[in-house]
Amino acid sequence: MNSYEIIVTPDAEADLHEISRGVRKIIAKNFYIYYRPDEVSGRVYVLNVIYAKRDQLKALNKMNLFD
Repeated sequence: MNSYEIIVTPDAEADLHEISRGVRKIIAKNFYIYYRPDEVSGRVYVLNVIYAKRDQLKALNKMNLFD
């Protein structure tokens, strides 16, 4: 897997500060990308990428959201 540097713009950083500790999702084509920002470490954890037609609740129940 290739590694990429992630550049966060000032606008995106301001948005991240408004996000609570809860899990968020991004829709990308036919997939939901679930992520959790951690303001203490300054990291964003990508938790899972789930095909949109799968049962999202079932898949999320199998996920460990806070490790």
